[in-house]
Amino acid sequence: MVHGKRPPEERKERDAARRLFGENLRDVLLRLDRSPEEVADAVGVTTDAIYKYMRGVREPDIYTIRLLARTLGVSIEGLILGPRRGRLRVVGIE
Repeated sequence: MVHGKRPPEERKERDAARRLFGENLRDVLLRLDRSPEEVADAVGVTTDAIYKYMRGVREPDIYTIRLLARTLGVSIEGLILGPRRGRLRVVGIE
């Protein structure tokens, strides 16, 4: 592997994971009637970053994922894996 280059199969997996996260985030925002601007402000990232997460163009770091889950009242697992494999229901996160 050349430094900085990932094998094609790994890139495909990572791209699919980013898209799934984005779809899950978009679904939660719609279900909770929350705007990307409102969530960006609450989490401390730019609105542009939230839109990029939702489009699957950019992936948040684990700290941001944790803040997103807490802010939206969903589990981290559900936000990453979606409603079929994780819990995307509203949960009490301490």
